[in-house]
Amino acid sequence: MDAATGAVLHTQEHVMKGDGNTAWNGPKPVHLDTTKSGSNYSLTDPAHPTEKCQDAANNQTFTKTTDSFGNGNATSKETGCADAFFDIQVENKMLAAWLNRNSFDGNGGGWPIRVGLNDLNAYYDGSQVQIGHNQQNQWISSLDVVGHEHGHGIDDHTPGGISGSGTQEFVADVFGAATEWYANEPAPYDTPDFLVGETINLVGSGPIRNMYNPSALGHKNCYDSSIPNTEVHAAAGPGNHWFYLLAEGTNPTDGQPASTTCNGSKITGVGIQEATKIFYNAMLMKTSGSSYLRYRTWTLAAAKNLTPGNCTDFNTVKAAWDAVSVPAQSGDPTCTSGPSDGPTVT
Repeated sequence: MDAATGAVLHTQEHVMKGDGNTAWNGPKPVHLDTTKSGSNYSLTDPAHPTEKCQDAANNQTFTKTTDSFGNGNATSKETGCADAFFDIQVENKMLAAWLNRNSFDGNGGGWPIRVGLNDLNAYYDGSQVQIGHNQQNQWISSLDVVGHEHGHGIDDHTPGGISGSGTQEFVADVFGAATEWYANEPAPYDTPDFLVGETINLVGSGPIRNMYNPSALGHKNCYDSSIPNTEVHAAAGPGNHWFYLLAEGTNPTDGQPASTTCNGSKITGVGIQEATKIFYNAMLMKTSGSSYLRYRTWTLAAAKNLTPGNCTDFNTVKAAWDAVSVPAQSGDPTCTSGPSDGPTVT
């Protein structure tokens, strides 16, 4: 307003429409960027129109005359879609802010999410993400689950395609964790941690994977020659452990749990944002022959390239791989701090 005359000089609308009465995310209601067509609103992302949430029974996008979706009950498909839609919009913000990536396929696109899979599972198959239910028939569209499935899509749309030799599930877990941390939700919602599926309680026994201590759920903390032929979810153990040590270290100061190492070493983490950035840039180097051994080399090269002349991150990446028993490779780069230590292209 003009202080002298009282005339209104400018107004700005601050009521942001698009509400989700979600089950897993909050505080509620969460904001959803929906698409309006005529008098209807739909769970279609206006910035990424290939990304929408649908009923798996008929592949129809959830559409209403009011811009509010869900009733807070996790057994409702519409609520499941409100959660999932919120999840991908948070993940998209994380990809842009942390990694400078243009959505899931790298070109501003993604896939429909379909809630209603009649299975204790969720999956990505190259054309869609299907979301199933837990033993209480609640749809499992939490931040880390939906972030994980879209992590498979990111893996699929970086060089070399889906990672192999037992690495594909740990790759996706990295994106699930990063999405959860970027959202930074308070309790009792999906708070930042390094557990996978702890809120959705898939089979009634809590999380399905533990990144700081995989062995707590029967997975290996340390790499050995059997890992490439192990069931892919169990094979994620050493990679998840490596990522935790890189991000948080052995004795975190942010309230996260302590983590042991396979060689008795002590590590100071670089933070999850920096760890995710290093890992994503390593993914941009991958080939169809990806493996734990090659991820060691690629992540070392990525850390060196991202901080030329400073070997702190490089040394932490190396120490974390050593700490989960992934051995040194002949192609591993070296790093010497100093102004002459320029970027390396691998």
